[in-house]
Amino acid sequence: MLVKKIVLLVMMLIHCGIIFPQSKVQAKIGILARSKEAVLKVKSNDRLSVGDKVRVYVEPQTECFVYLVFNDESESTLLSSEPKKYKASAFILLPSASEFYEIDNKSKLARFVVFCSADKLTEIESAFKSKSSIPAAKWKSIEDKLKKSNATALSSTKDKPFNFGGNIRASDNDFKNKLQVFSGSPFLIKTYDIEVKK
Repeated sequence: MLVKKIVLLVMMLIHCGIIFPQSKVQAKIGILARSKEAVLKVKSNDRLSVGDKVRVYVEPQTECFVYLVFNDESESTLLSSEPKKYKASAFILLPSASEFYEIDNKSKLARFVVFCSADKLTEIESAFKSKSSIPAAKWKSIEDKLKKSNATALSSTKDKPFNFGGNIRASDNDFKNKLQVFSGSPFLIKTYDIEVKK
């Protein structure tokens, strides 16, 4: 009887993550948009116009791999470069500090999904191994599978609002300093769905 209680207790501790805990990943994440002359913080379900430009900001708080996938209604593209592990407090600007992604008129929906993981996400790497873009339906099944294995998939509805202004260079620093920290285990998924105005 005592052995059964000990086995049951150990199983509960493993299930709760007290023994062999899953690694917790934390990162500051945000999207900055330049729409005409305005500079905006993007939240999920925001509307942007064709020609608006966006830049993705990621600052890991723990060591992690960072993946950025863009999805419209027809195809999905891995926008992040070769997978590498970033150190805590590394500052990642995608596509770069001097470039932006431009919203096009191919779809009514632009979806950016940021993944931060302590370990490589082989599902993502395998899907985009031979080409940078795959059909949207194929990506949806991979994304759904990853979300099911992660209880902490986040949408931008949890973002805290903040105000900032000025030109794009001034806004970069202001934006970076006000990014919100998100957490996930065993990895972090942050999704931004953007409606495209034509």
